[in-house]
Amino acid sequence: MLRRVFMATKNEHLTSNTLWILGIWTFLIILGSASGFLAELTPAFIVPAVVIVFIIMVVPYFKETSLKRWVSDFGLRRLTVFHSWRIFAAFIYLTYFQHGELPELYANFAGWGALIIGFLAALAVALPFNVMRYTALHVLGLLELLITLLVAMTLMVTGVGQMENILTLPVVLIVFLGTPLSAAIHVVALHILKKAKVAKR
Repeated sequence: MLRRVFMATKNEHLTSNTLWILGIWTFLIILGSASGFLAELTPAFIVPAVVIVFIIMVVPYFKETSLKRWVSDFGLRRLTVFHSWRIFAAFIYLTYFQHGELPELYANFAGWGALIIGFLAALAVALPFNVMRYTALHVLGLLELLITLLVAMTLMVTGVGQMENILTLPVVLIVFLGTPLSAAIHVVALHILKKAKVAKR
């Protein structure tokens, strides 16, 4: 009984700390965009910065046993349905393109890719649990993010116009918060699914 109470309290602290960290990071992104600081960054630095944020987000999971337990308690279904937020991201990307504020190539990869993954995430949790289905979704979701980042880096480094708009609100929140967080959740989910496969053997 005492152990369950202790674990529940610890989980509450981890949840609170995680929300605080994400909240502070969100505030810093908004501040950086509103002040013009992010707009001054060298284009070649944008994607590496996203990768660094992803690493900072995912490494603690593999280092801290308590964090693994907390994520496990949070549940694979919740980790999966989280990615349905990308439907909203797709709407933003495609709206920006329709208003001439993003190049077509980037909008196609980022917008339609996010839309597909978002719908697949919602579909996956609506159907009965299946390890292979969940694994396929998280692998595809991770690949979609990687391809979109590579396209973004290529377009920014080659100086394609309109790409500077990814550093404006609200797109910048997708780039520096949504993308690394989604990638981290994909990796964590795949790790959980891998353990599930091993347990079945």
